Amino acid sequence: PWIAIIDASIAFGQAKATVVLRVPLAVLKDGCAPTLANAQCIALSIKTTWTGEDVCALLAQTFKKTGLPVAILKDGGTDLAKGVGLLQNTFPALAAIQDLGHVIANALKAKYGSKSDFEKLLGIANSGRKKLFLTVLSALRPPKIRTKGRFQNISKLLAWAREMQELMSGQKRAANGTLKEKLRLALNGLSQIKKFVDTFAAECLVLNDIQKILKNKGLNQSTFKMAKIELEKLPKNCPIRATLAQWLSVHIRTQCFLSIGQIPLLVSSDLIETLMGQLKFIIERSPIPEFTTMTLAVPLLCGNQDSKSLTSALQSCPQKMLTSWRSKNCSYSVRHVRPELLCEIKKTEVQKPLH
Repeated sequence: PWIAIIDASIAFGQAKATVVLRVPLAVLKDGCAPTLANAQCIALSIKTTWTGEDVCALLAQTFKKTGLPVAILKDGGTDLAKGVGLLQNTFPALAAIQDLGHVIANALKAKYGSKSDFEKLLGIANSGRKKLFLTVLSALRPPKIRTKGRFQNISKLLAWAREMQELMSGQKRAANGTLKEKLRLALNGLSQIKKFVDTFAAECLVLNDIQKILKNKGLNQSTFKMAKIELEKLPKNCPIRATLAQWLSVHIRTQCFLSIGQIPLLVSSDLIETLMGQLKFIIERSPIPEFTTMTLAVPLLCGNQDSKSLTSALQSCPQKMLTSWRSKNCSYSVRHVRPELLCEIKKTEVQKPLH
């Protein structure tokens, strides 16, 4: 039995790639999270826009060649959700797994995203980063948290805030010119939201422990009980606790429904997130970033590639097949579109100004 992990890259120019990975369930038997060496890229497609119908068509075409997985693991994207839902109309037995990390991030956002103290924390971190830059305290700058998906890495910012609050603590005024005085000036107001930071960080520690269990060991009856014990550390009236309890209940039923015994169920899409991050790194390092062509590196980043497997791949993929794929999928190449745009703009007549 294997699981399909699906995700779409961030948009580069007009292009956006959707990738499907194949991961055997057996890789979780050792109690370690799967790596890219355990995965196989079975689908790669590029479009300017993706709809649920497009995702469904890609999955149907892919599974026609590979056979059906026991489940599809995805994040909370609406296009992916719709595409998997449409496919389930044809294959009702196909299970869908909602990525644990995104569920937790959305729960944190719902509880803390609109709170004034959270906005204050972000403001202090942003201004503090600028004030500490190129100073003797530069090493104490807050971690960079991107706006999109900030709640997936928010525990790093909270750990930094708690450490800075500890360094800045004390009732007396710091002596002029000391490092403590400089830090207090750069992070003015951070001490005033200590209670908020402590509460937020304490909940994140519990959630991180739950993720550590389920991401490394997968979900079965044993890890389900371990996660429930950790979840009880959150207050009973905490909405995040209710959200996670519901997620655990739904997905343990899925694990039982698949009739795979106590083989753990993969519940994290971190693997494909890592793959997309490596692709982004490769493209950004390219002197002439060509997203559509560079996406062909994706299959090479998966599995244990050696000279034998690469030779076999080259022999089974003639130049004619590669050229055909490239012309079909790489029609939005910046390198080719740019000259056409320049030519079109130059030919455009400039209207005479009205007198």
